[in-house]
Amino acid sequence: MHKLTDLKAGEFIDFENYYKEIIDNNFDNLDKFYLLLLGKDNPSEKEVLECIELITKELIEIKETYYWLYNPPQMPTESQQQQPTIGDDYRQEFAEDYGGYVEVIYMICKGDILKVPDVMQMKLTDFLYWGEYLLRKKFVENIK
Repeated sequence: MHKLTDLKAGEFIDFENYYKEIIDNNFDNLDKFYLLLLGKDNPSEKEVLECIELITKELIEIKETYYWLYNPPQMPTESQQQQPTIGDDYRQEFAEDYGGYVEVIYMICKGDILKVPDVMQMKLTDFLYWGEYLLRKKFVENIK
């Protein structure tokens, strides 16, 4: 079995998309999921159970190591808003449509979308490290 941290950034993003589909009972990409992790598309039941156990542990480790990517703090505000604004709705919709990795990719590319294929080929650990660094940097620079 491939360790998640051995994947490239693009493969890990694919893995997470397949994983979310499986959790939502959509098994259209189940063969791609196991091919990516096990190198074959017809694993035995034992291999599936071992795979799920290992990736669950690895996902927990990744999300604990790169905490800012998966649980970023809320930006402090000068005053507490009482009512949600239209901006809150748009930000929520944007986050649901594009997810968190798009922003990380954009920041690593410095806005040059022609560099996206290069970013997707980065080692996962480098992608997560630099992505978290840039998110934290952006957060700290925007605190007043």
